[in-house]
Amino acid sequence: MKHLSLLIVLFTLTFYSCTKKEDIVKTFNGNLPIVSTSTPTTALVGQNIISNVRCELSSISGSVIFQGFDIKETAARQFNLTAKALYKDWNTQISMPVIWTLDTTSNINATTAGRYILNFYNSTQLVKSDTVQVN
Repeated sequence: MKHLSLLIVLFTLTFYSCTKKEDIVKTFNGNLPIVSTSTPTTALVGQNIISNVRCELSSISGSVIFQGFDIKETAARQFNLTAKALYKDWNTQISMPVIWTLDTTSNINATTAGRYILNFYNSTQLVKSDTVQVN
């Protein structure tokens, strides 16, 4: 009877370990959510337009490595900016909510006079548009 109980326990543990969902999801590159921006309203030609940007994630585990901004000029003096990150050892089974915050800056070189529009995105959702008059 002892051996039979031991065999049942071993079979149950083996079966459970084979069907257990992996906790660790792959490492991947993705967008980093932007929660706020602060950009000056004026600048001079030849200067960089420097925006203070705050990114924030909640309820994560693993590590997040900021990789800069993806900046695309969609029209003359109009830019779309998305924050990028590398997510390592992303875990879907977390025990406690965590808030990760990053304060950084983005730079756009003001090469000509005119109105510059900086559109900050989280994936495809517009977070904020900042307008800068360059003289």
